[in-house]
Amino acid sequence: MDVKLLKKLQDIGELVEMAEADKCCGGGGAFSLYHPELSRQVGDRKAENAMGTRAGMVVTGCPSCVMQLREMLARHG
Repeated sequence: MDVKLLKKLQDIGELVEMAEADKCCGGGGAFSLYHPELSRQVGDRKAENAMGTRAGMVVTGCPSCVMQLREMLARHG
């Protein structure tokens, strides 16, 4: 995600990058279909990193990440 673009938005608040932001969420392509348990493990780690920021919103430009993070964050309440 282009941080410069996000910073141009008004009232965006503070931007906090999660730990391991450059690591895969585990949901790319058909990976989650062929390796569901490993996909969940990777996704859980990504969700924990997102929650660790205490941010009110997670932003990504990847549709697969949106679906994976939505599911993983819901699993974590």
